[in-house]
Amino acid sequence: MENQTYQNVTGKNERHETLKIRFIKFLKEWTHVVLWLLANLIFWLVVYFEYENGPEYYYIRLLAGKSLPFAKACAACLNLNSMLIIFPVCRNLISFFRGSVNTQACCKRSVRRLLDKNLVFHKTLAYVIVLFTLGHINAHYFNFQHLYNAKVYPESEIERTLSSLSYGQPDTWVNPVQGATKTGYGLGVIQQVLTRVAGWTGVFITIALLLMFTSATEFIRRSYFETFWFTHHLFVVYYAFLIAHGSEGIIRYQTNVDEHDPTFCADYPGSWPEMKECKTEPLFSGGESTSWKWVIAPLIIYFIERIVRFYRSIQTVTITKVKQL
Repeated sequence: MENQTYQNVTGKNERHETLKIRFIKFLKEWTHVVLWLLANLIFWLVVYFEYENGPEYYYIRLLAGKSLPFAKACAACLNLNSMLIIFPVCRNLISFFRGSVNTQACCKRSVRRLLDKNLVFHKTLAYVIVLFTLGHINAHYFNFQHLYNAKVYPESEIERTLSSLSYGQPDTWVNPVQGATKTGYGLGVIQQVLTRVAGWTGVFITIALLLMFTSATEFIRRSYFETFWFTHHLFVVYYAFLIAHGSEGIIRYQTNVDEHDPTFCADYPGSWPEMKECKTEPLFSGGESTSWKWVIAPLIIYFIERIVRFYRSIQTVTITKVKQL
């Protein structure tokens, strides 16, 4: 009886230790992934609700529609992941950190194993970038369609008023669709998109991303490595146009919310001059481009990485000994 009780206690202790070891292993291997996913989720939600609830974005949200916060939230996560995706391919940087980790210290061996999975993380980031790109493009398609309709086919007085604000001054207009005419088959929207910096740079970004992503499949890499290698260097095009993408600032925010409350004045666009709360017309400013702030540091690090690679490639290698196994 005592022997059976001892065996039961021993079995429970062994199962407990096994679960403990598995849990610790899970934390070591997946903590960074969980933190990365949480960072994306929190960042997406913060930006989304900033554009969804911010009074300074009330008028542009009224014209562009509910898809505007979604597009901006996806863009924010694109910047975050476009910054991170460079680091896993910095081989010398990875080797430096891997070599500086003491395998005998606590958790250090797990850190080295994570560093060895740098390309797995790089591929995962690529999938996420494609996902956010699709969300960003589709949301902005609806945004520009709504902006075009507000200019050409206004359904309310406030749409007509906002779309007719003077384009001659940099702080008076809010609708980026200007000089639009009634055309069929969506050609008018396409024309307006391509005349904007955000539009044509977005086309180049998408093409570069599409070529890099499709040529990175296992079949292409194994059978046509040169194709994979050359198309992957389109990252230069991707980052160049990503930095320029938001430079025009066509998503505009109101700068005088205190003098002109949009949530109140939007209901009385025809009476703005007579109303004390709306006597001052709304003034707007273009949003600042932020992509360069996210990617400039990783690009500099990668540039240094390529210099180190080039220096090592021109070094003379001397064979001192050959041993047959």
